Amino acid sequence: MAQTVIRWNLNELMAKHRIKGKDLAEFLKVRPATITGLRNSVVMPRIDGDRLEEVLAALNALALPETKTQEIGLTDLLEWQREGQSNA
Repeated sequence: MAQTVIRWNLNELMAKHRIKGKDLAEFLKVRPATITGLRNSVVMPRIDGDRLEEVLAALNALALPETKTQEIGLTDLLEWQREGQSNA
């Protein structure tokens, strides 16, 4: 039976919307090292719903207007896929 993975797209979203790790850390009131750890995660890290909401709010607040055509949502940050499945 194929295993499923919830892919974490924080690094891609930050790059796409030109959000600096330092700015995200400041917004979330965490250390920059915490953001580095979250950015380097490929599968969804263990975070609670409140923190997930805070991350989405921060991404929406910090995204440059010219890079954001719509609100950044949960389906932008998380992607469900079967293990071994390419997202290409």
